[in-house]
Amino acid sequence: MNTSQSPVTITEEVLLFGHEEQNLVGIITDPPEGRRDSDLPGVILLNPGLINRVGPNRLYVKLARALAEQGHVVLRFDLSGIGESRQRGEILEGPYGAVKDTVDAMSWLHWARGVQGFVLMGHCSGGWHSLLAAYDAPYVHGVIAMDIEAGDDSWVRYDRDRVYSQFYRNYYLHGAIQSTGRWRRFVTGKVDYRSIFRNVTQEIIGGAITTTYFRLKNIVARKVALPLPGDDQAKEISNIVVGLTSKLVERGVPVVFVHSAGGAGAEFIDSVAEELGSAPVDSGLVRFERLPNSDRLYTLLASQDALLKLVCSAVKSMPIPWIGVQAQAQAQAVSPGPP
Repeated sequence: MNTSQSPVTITEEVLLFGHEEQNLVGIITDPPEGRRDSDLPGVILLNPGLINRVGPNRLYVKLARALAEQGHVVLRFDLSGIGESRQRGEILEGPYGAVKDTVDAMSWLHWARGVQGFVLMGHCSGGWHSLLAAYDAPYVHGVIAMDIEAGDDSWVRYDRDRVYSQFYRNYYLHGAIQSTGRWRRFVTGKVDYRSIFRNVTQEIIGGAITTTYFRLKNIVARKVALPLPGDDQAKEISNIVVGLTSKLVERGVPVVFVHSAGGAGAEFIDSVAEELGSAPVDSGLVRFERLPNSDRLYTLLASQDALLKLVCSAVKSMPIPWIGVQAQAQAQAVSPGPP
């Protein structure tokens, strides 16, 4: 997946687009010469929250280049008001602006590169914006949602407590306790006992208790059909994700949920899977993939490589539902006319 070691040449071009205002800035990543397959869908990467088009730890850059090596044209761009894209003139509430920007991106990618269909993907909010944009778009043929979350304060606190507890547990169990020098300083009074006591009781023990309680409450809530932990926003987002996924399954569109084992989204998506039921998974149209030893920003290079391999494999396995004239008809539906 390391493009710097690859003998193939990938080209990238800055694109300024937007059907009415030309306010959106993106990068088109083209496949190497000889690898472009006009039958393959284009891939569009949507902003993860307020992070610009490079993604967390430049993850979108790596994804775009890896997918281009497979023959896909890839567009990663900044939604209106994020990164280098200007805010649009009209005011759109909630996620509707992101959906409209995505439709503009599909339209312009069609006219710029002749792309006939699309796979939408994104990290965090980019994942469920992908689901929203795919909802009524017949030319979207696959969605990959990475690390979507409930988005409310209770899930944020849970994720923070879990990360802190794990950090201090690893620090003391695998670092301090095994260090002869630190033991010598401990017994000779050259350490801050108050700080150690606070870290052990509040961060390790207290964090383990609060996160375990949160997870158990979440499991019980799903089993007995009670509201999810947290405020109404968590339940609302869960309902949206379930509804959008069910609609896409009805259309035969594959949806892949990818989550790092170290992120709160992994817990949230369990509730989504529970509500969806087994039928979509049994049909092969919905997959839930959890990457071990990864945090939600995929900080480690090993977890980035694992994610690239998983996403590239998932996109490659998605069926191409058009041939010949049918492809032309679907491509024409993307945009009312040339830019």
